[in-house]
Amino acid sequence: MKPCVVIFLLLCRCVICAESPGDSVWFSGTIVSVQQGNYVVRQSDTHKLTAVKIKDSVRMFGADHSTLAALKPGFRVFLRGGRVAGQFLPNYLQYSETTCYGVEGHFVGVQPGRNPDLLHAGGTLKSVTPFIFDDDAGETQQLSLKNLKVVYHGFNGSENDLFIGLNVEVGGRLLSDQCVAADILVLNADHPYARGAMFGKILGSDASSLLIQPAYATNSLRAIISAGLKSKRQIPIHPNSLMIGQQVTVWGIRQISVTGAGSNFVNGLGIFVGEELFPIDSTALGATMAEGIIDALKPEIVVRTMKNAETLHVHPIQSMPVARLVLARLDDVRINSEGMFVLKHRSDGGFEVSDVVLDAVPWSGYGD
Repeated sequence: MKPCVVIFLLLCRCVICAESPGDSVWFSGTIVSVQQGNYVVRQSDTHKLTAVKIKDSVRMFGADHSTLAALKPGFRVFLRGGRVAGQFLPNYLQYSETTCYGVEGHFVGVQPGRNPDLLHAGGTLKSVTPFIFDDDAGETQQLSLKNLKVVYHGFNGSENDLFIGLNVEVGGRLLSDQCVAADILVLNADHPYARGAMFGKILGSDASSLLIQPAYATNSLRAIISAGLKSKRQIPIHPNSLMIGQQVTVWGIRQISVTGAGSNFVNGLGIFVGEELFPIDSTALGATMAEGIIDALKPEIVVRTMKNAETLHVHPIQSMPVARLVLARLDDVRINSEGMFVLKHRSDGGFEVSDVVLDAVPWSGYGD
């Protein structure tokens, strides 16, 4: 059934090789630039740059982490899991406020998938506690969620949801110019990075704009300088210089339980010393930017937050920077400077740069 295919695509990262025009392709990667109306995606496995054309008929959908607290009667739901002692106990739940690619279909009772040990069910939610829904045959189903591990919010996307720095999965067909005409786009919208964050190098500038060479891409991109441009510089600090009792800011992804309770374990994307902070998408569930005092450094970094004395256990993600951010002068934003540029779309189809972090390096997963 279609929902099974969708969930498979959301959770698996695969590449289908194509060589001839018309061949079907499927790959994942990061949008690293926009050129001539096409989105340039750096493929995760091969690091190949591929221009993706967005057709009018393209289907865009995404899923971001959520919690049971967000569910309401009337939502469409999809559940998947195994059978324990003869009882279907889902460990995965996806919901959407409306019909969405991933929760649409005709669900009747509890059905096996391609893997007979993996069952699924779905329909329209009636109650969260107890968890009751009507399947699409009108039969009322009640399930236990005691084995539930993850909750995802599914949504239909549009081209307004596409921005540089976003991880995507692309399904479509190869064209004669080696571009890909996308039929399906899966948006990984659940991340704490500033939307539109692009890494690159300044090739030229004038009083009103910057000419930027995006990292990994080949063609340059011009962006209008925002009237309120914020410029900072990232200065690396050796991790061994961190000390117990030092005040730092932890930037990372907090592990979230399905009930909505926040975990004390954080996947660390960066540790910063000083008052200046990194641009962040504050709407991302689990995004953490917390000031605190280092209580321990080994075997893991433990930070006690200043706001509520919460203890955070920080697990570094590969290449996690330890750095100080300082304010930079606009004069420092000049030719040959490298760093991160936060871009937003303009109504005329161009870009505007609102933030620059000089000497910032791509975070783990960007372009991979």
